Amino acid sequence: MNQGFSAPFINVYPLDLNATEAQQTTISGLRGLPASMKLAFGFISDNFPLLGYRRKSYMLIGWATASISMLALLMLSDLRLTKQLDEETGETITYTNDNAPTVPFLSCTILMSGIGYWLADVMADTLVVSA
Repeated sequence: MNQGFSAPFINVYPLDLNATEAQQTTISGLRGLPASMKLAFGFISDNFPLLGYRRKSYMLIGWATASISMLALLMLSDLRLTKQLDEETGETITYTNDNAPTVPFLSCTILMSGIGYWLADVMADTLVVSA
């Protein structure tokens, strides 16, 4: 999942889950946190090669982590919203389904997806630079 395309989802969906302002801020912070760990990802891959590879194995781990976390969000929860019209006021009311993700589960999947994405991104950048 591209980090740029996920921004509207991450900014709006917690509102539908009735997340507090502190929870919304935490989710936004968790989205950007892995980007600040890029230097550490590079150091780890330089000093601890896996299966004889310094970059490719970490890239595979990164994409697997990002994919599994988003698949977990998709498969273990129902992201759909139900909209109903309030007949008295004429306003549209949005309801989450019973199997909607909890705010902590949403936060963890967003964090793990970001870690995987940025790990793979760092490895791709270093492969391009070293070639």
